[in-house]
Amino acid sequence: MYIIIDIGNSITKVATFEGDRMSQPIKLKDHEVITYLDKFKSCSGLISTVRNGDLTQNIQKNCKSFLSFKTSLKLPIQLHYETLKTLGKDRIANAVGAHFMYPNISNLVVDLGTCITYDFIDIRGVFQGGAISPGMGLRYKSLNQYTATLPLVNPAGSTPKLIGKSTEKSIQSGVENGVLFEVIETINQYKAIFKELNVLITGGDSLLIKSIVEYEKNGIFAVENLTLIGLNQILKENVKA
Repeated sequence: MYIIIDIGNSITKVATFEGDRMSQPIKLKDHEVITYLDKFKSCSGLISTVRNGDLTQNIQKNCKSFLSFKTSLKLPIQLHYETLKTLGKDRIANAVGAHFMYPNISNLVVDLGTCITYDFIDIRGVFQGGAISPGMGLRYKSLNQYTATLPLVNPAGSTPKLIGKSTEKSIQSGVENGVLFEVIETINQYKAIFKELNVLITGGDSLLIKSIVEYEKNGIFAVENLTLIGLNQILKENVKA
């Protein structure tokens, strides 16, 4: 059994794997992680983190067989990217997870988080790059912070009407429909170039994922824990006998 730990900006996701079978991931605060690991007689796995801090060091101090995810580790895919030092670990893990799940076709991963990332992995398992744009939360905040009078608006809770009848509803329409239209058109642009293409949607915005899947339907798959799946494959690549 291996333990995969994905340390985000505010929440850490942890899952155990028996081979490729994943337990239901749990979300922990920093101070809860070591307590959770203490439940296991022996623990080994992989840590991926987007921030500096003591948590990774504390984990490795208590569980010395944990690897820390770096681009220098062996990967089951190739990276054709000009700036590897700035390539996000989550983007690499998503690409690995997509190619593992669908190895005989090109894949586009759309990750709906703080940023929206688009990552293309060709049929040979080569990460070719993609795009990064502001996520929905960033768009709401920027309208409030970089204008004199626009309020900070909460997400609509359902797909907003195209024509907003108030400032709040107009912002919701602009932000949420704008993100939806951007993602759908980006997918369509990729499909126009690559006739055989899977699209995997992941990230924290379940409502937006549902809207995209309902709109596109064919060849669109929602994979909630794609990053963890990819990290497990990276670990397996580095613990091979």
